[in-house]
Amino acid sequence: MEQWDGFDKGFQQNSLLLEKSQRDVYWEYPLNAIREAIINVLCHRDYTTGAHSQIRLYVDHLDIWHSGSLPIPLTPELLLGKHDSISRNRKLAESFFYMGLIDRWGSL
Repeated sequence: MEQWDGFDKGFQQNSLLLEKSQRDVYWEYPLNAIREAIINVLCHRDYTTGAHSQIRLYVDHLDIWHSGSLPIPLTPELLLGKHDSISRNRKLAESFFYMGLIDRWGSL
């Protein structure tokens, strides 16, 4: 988790409102979207390869990805429409579900 320290600082933009005693923090990226993307990459990652999932924060965008191919029968074309969610890590997805971090798994 050492790599996480300070990572979130790149996402936030702070502003101070004088009529309040506390500052309001405005995030450049919605935290729920970041959380969902990270959980998604963990649930769909192929852990049989030595490749790591990566999170890269740039000045103008954020990349969250892992290497690997799509599970059969998914194709890039199918991803553009309604398709089944095929988790490579069903137990991990179930754990996230029971912790309340995802609403459901394996559905349209």
